[in-house]
Amino acid sequence: MAQEVNLLDPLGIAKAVRGQVNQMAIQAKLPP
Repeated sequence: MAQEVNLLDPLGIAKAVRGQVNQMAIQAKLPP
């Protein structure tokens, strides 16, 4: 699952969200 995110750490949240979006984009580029 997603790594633990400190709700009091906006930078950490932004990093986690960006990482998740990046992962989804990479998966979308993979051939089926």
